[in-house]
Amino acid sequence: MSAFESILSAERSKVYQQRNIDLYTYYTMSLIAQAEAERRMKARLKILGSMMLISVALMMMPFKPLTASLASYLTRLDWQLFLILALVGYGLALCMAIGLRGVRLAFR
Repeated sequence: MSAFESILSAERSKVYQQRNIDLYTYYTMSLIAQAEAERRMKARLKILGSMMLISVALMMMPFKPLTASLASYLTRLDWQLFLILALVGYGLALCMAIGLRGVRLAFR
């Protein structure tokens, strides 16, 4: 029998008991919660980073052609286009509200 096998057999013959099972359970559950919180925070930071990148990209766009096209689009506005613009506006507001709510929860 080699030295490694003798160590293995000696360890298998020993019986270990938990002194405080509640403390061990709490420690294990806190490690699991910490890993899940880290995963959620990384996901929220990725979303926040992409939202910030899109915001910066939109701010760097030239405004004169954008405002000219928007003004020409708004002069020929009818009810169907108004409803589409309202729907897009509410969608953007909802996305921003969800993003801000996620940031608040991530840094609580």
